[in-house]
Amino acid sequence: MANTTNDLLAQFSLEIVEKSRDGLVIIDPGGMIRYANQAVQKMFGFDLTNSDAIKDALPAIVSDPEEQKHYTESWLQDILLDNPEGRTLPMTAKNGDRRWYCFRTSHLSNGYHLVNIQDVSEWQLVELQ
Repeated sequence: MANTTNDLLAQFSLEIVEKSRDGLVIIDPGGMIRYANQAVQKMFGFDLTNSDAIKDALPAIVSDPEEQKHYTESWLQDILLDNPEGRTLPMTAKNGDRRWYCFRTSHLSNGYHLVNIQDVSEWQLVELQ
């Protein structure tokens, strides 16, 4: 018996999210990170889930206070837009690594937000050469 699309989505939705190579973060209306998949943990080296707020998680990821401020302001601007463009931002990690990430914010129901994060460092290196 063939599965319908809805059956397949119901069966595999959590696995799709968990095995995605893209980082997926769900943020509640108060700014608290409610979920971060395994890709986010790989990108940043720890679990962001249940961080008090997105702005409070940044110091653990980004070493430069000016970058932290810029990223917080950018995200706060994006959540006000109906369909914000993706933002590609460089981040200097605590270990000194410089990586480029593309962040895309989508609005979910009840004021929640989904942030899709892609590590685009290799693409940026090619473009800069």
